[in-house]
Amino acid sequence: MQTITIQNQNNKLNSNLFLHIAPAPSKPLLESNFPIEVHINEHSAAGPVGFGNLNAVSVPSLSFDAEIIDIARIKLNQLSSLITVPATGMCSMDFIQQYKQQNPSANADDLMAVYILKKK
Repeated sequence: MQTITIQNQNNKLNSNLFLHIAPAPSKPLLESNFPIEVHINEHSAAGPVGFGNLNAVSVPSLSFDAEIIDIARIKLNQLSSLITVPATGMCSMDFIQQYKQQNPSANADDLMAVYILKKK
């Protein structure tokens, strides 16, 4: 089972069914391959959380099994807010701008994959 690390944007990993946007795989996945079983780990850049003199506490990361039930390949500049808001909490314009800042070689025609995942 493949492990996928996902940032918990928009608190999506607490849902039973959620969207995830990533660069599209180089080879298209065949419909006959679905569902694809995966293990999800939450990506967390944050360390222990604390305020002032209060004791810092570690925030537990999420980890669970899921299935990729479908995938759509969409050009970066064609992602709509109907996809980016539930996946990231950002409108499409903000998501695309942030993605291009984090990936300077990205261009409008890059293929992105919109994964639909379901917790097991």
